[in-house]
Amino acid sequence: MLSPEARRLDKNSVVPDRVPKFYIDDVEGFKARYPGIEVKYFRGRPYVSVWDFESTRWILSERIKYSRHTFGFGVLVFCKFKNSYPDDLIEAYKRNKRLLVEDIRSFIARMVSMGYSGSYLKTVLSAIIAWLNINDIEISRAELRIKYRVKIPQPVEVGDFPPTRNELRKILLSSPLKYRAIFSFLSATGMRPSEALILRIGDIKPHPFEAVDTGEIVEVRAPITKKGLNYVTFCHPECVEILSDYLKGLEERGVDVEDENQLLFYNPQSRKGFFLLNTVERYWRNRLRILGLDDAIQYGRKIVFKRRLYTLRKFFRTNLEAAGVPYGAIEAMLGHKQWYVRFSVEKLKSYYEKGMWALMVLKQVSEDRVLELIESSIKPLREEIRMLKVEKEKELLDKEREARELVEKLYRLLMRRPELLKELLS
Repeated sequence: MLSPEARRLDKNSVVPDRVPKFYIDDVEGFKARYPGIEVKYFRGRPYVSVWDFESTRWILSERIKYSRHTFGFGVLVFCKFKNSYPDDLIEAYKRNKRLLVEDIRSFIARMVSMGYSGSYLKTVLSAIIAWLNINDIEISRAELRIKYRVKIPQPVEVGDFPPTRNELRKILLSSPLKYRAIFSFLSATGMRPSEALILRIGDIKPHPFEAVDTGEIVEVRAPITKKGLNYVTFCHPECVEILSDYLKGLEERGVDVEDENQLLFYNPQSRKGFFLLNTVERYWRNRLRILGLDDAIQYGRKIVFKRRLYTLRKFFRTNLEAAGVPYGAIEAMLGHKQWYVRFSVEKLKSYYEKGMWALMVLKQVSEDRVLELIESSIKPLREEIRMLKVEKEKELLDKEREARELVEKLYRLLMRRPELLKELLS
């Protein structure tokens, strides 16, 4: 199978790369000011990248693409606000820290007035502070807030929620086979979309063609995650059946679906063969809009959809919890490191088998399974009633014993004092 390094390259392939650009009007003037920086062209327009400058070159050393984008675009937004290049700003701020504070104050006020959210400003401000600190300008968020009284808006928690089983059923039935396979797989395994889209055929055992005939649960070996580990999750028979139909369609188009290194979700229309994450998310939103499920919240300039593609991980969690699967086992199948080390694969599979019925939305639950669920729900109540009966009987026996002891004490007293007995009978 592929190495972790190759997996990382695969993961980068499902998200289009973007370069933070400074577009240049005066090319000759720029070359005179920065002779060592190459001017590139994009659609006929000259530009330079943010990380071409000396003060921002460190950004390229970041291993994770998300970090490179966060730092690069954060610095770019601030430099565009100042209409200046990063190296020029660093020189100015080293001479005058008060100027830096006032620029940050004005920048935050401008972004707030334009409707940007607190979470976006927090990300951009973190990038700006990191850029300044690496260039020997000491500043922190706490210093800005406490010493210089800069008002920093706080992020607002926006809640999203997974689709219900009935809603997911509508989404799957109305989607073409390739997207039905992806959505069903994400809800069945609880994997992050960016991890599922780079899976290979060899990552799932047994092959869907074999598992669909026997009704087996498929074991899925997730690729290296953002936390740097591999984990195991599972796929129920309903999803395996959809995967089998999808792979048969690819096989008819000449794709070797028996090759272990072949992409599980192969896209013939893509040059690299991957489904881009943006493409899948866009189709998900369009499908929700068609079905009238596109509830959203206006959050600053951003529209946050309540049922995001990522909420299929929440669907996996909440439905397994409702089916009685232990919290730790669910965390392990979601790939959370602190829980993954506590369970064997066999134990996780037994827990998944116990609750997988709650993840299946296209098939009705069998009558035997319903009776089994009812029995499992009633059993604790029966046990509680039995325990209450035992306690009640024990209480009555204790009272009966106390009454007998009292009668015996009275009898012995009367035998020692017969005059009391005569007085009582008189």
